[in-house]
Amino acid sequence: MSAAPNLSPWLPWSWRPWLPGVYQREYRGLTHYSRWDGRLWYSDAATVESAAAVTLPASQQMLTWRGLAEQPPT
Repeated sequence: MSAAPNLSPWLPWSWRPWLPGVYQREYRGLTHYSRWDGRLWYSDAATVESAAAVTLPASQQMLTWRGLAEQPPT
């Protein structure tokens, strides 16, 4: 069983992720996953895998977010 990943603190919506990928976002105290393509956030999903497949842009682009605090092991 693997340990939980080390996550960054919650970051303000105005700080955009440097790399495209799936990140956690927070809305009204609930955490979900959303894909960032380098320009837009995409609609939320319950898992990383399902968020990676979403193609509909999110209606709410201004939410706090967080990602991995360190590069995952290869």
